[in-house]
Amino acid sequence: MHVFLSPHLDDAVLSCGGMIHQLTQRGKPVLIITVMAGDPPDPLPNTPLIRDLHQRWAVGTNPMPARRAEDSDAATLLGATIEHLDFSDCPYRTDDNGTPLYPTNDDLFGDVHPDDPVLQATLPIPTHTTTLYAPLSAGGHVDHVVVCRLAQQLQVALLFYEEYPYSANSQEAIRISSGSGRQQHGTIAVDTARQRIAKPLSSFIIELDQTNMQHKIDAIACYTSQISTFWDNTPHMAERVRDYANTIAPMGAERLWKYKETV
Repeated sequence: MHVFLSPHLDDAVLSCGGMIHQLTQRGKPVLIITVMAGDPPDPLPNTPLIRDLHQRWAVGTNPMPARRAEDSDAATLLGATIEHLDFSDCPYRTDDNGTPLYPTNDDLFGDVHPDDPVLQATLPIPTHTTTLYAPLSAGGHVDHVVVCRLAQQLQVALLFYEEYPYSANSQEAIRISSGSGRQQHGTIAVDTARQRIAKPLSSFIIELDQTNMQHKIDAIACYTSQISTFWDNTPHMAERVRDYANTIAPMGAERLWKYKETV
């Protein structure tokens, strides 16, 4: 089984949707595990970041049921199965006193808080996993960094995917930063993420045909609450996704990273 670790309810599809469709069309079973898919606490932490996110997503004070449904629809379209874990998104996580660990947009792209409870998690990877795909943590979002760390602790064949749109040199990733000086994008974001990995990495690409690309775009379109985070509208998303795939290879591709073999 091919297992994709997705920090949030969209990351695996944004970054690997074409490859996921390619695998399932070849008869390979694919499981997407979305790690930060749990409901927020009640009451919500009172931060400007949460108010901004909820206004942007426009799916109520508990956006997670709607976002999980979007994630499930996208996985089904690609032929994959989905598992949602109960960890909450980092803006919702608090210490034992209820103080938010990541109250600002800068905190999203800052250091992982030492009291973050997800650092102690053990990810439920199926025993029959043949390949595990983990986020490279391009862009430096703390949830991506945490999941990347947890994946490296597992005894399984591991590949890293570079996260679109953070890995793109175009402007879509900047829209999420709200002026944060910590968030990186493009080649710099990918290079910085590679430096966080303990072992040297080498890249390789997965070429996509037009059917793979169209299914990826259609799957991303399932995340209706997230479109405005990065793009003006769905057609703008489709254009940018195709453009980025074509920067990796002329025919369209997604890029993965693996540990360099040592002699």
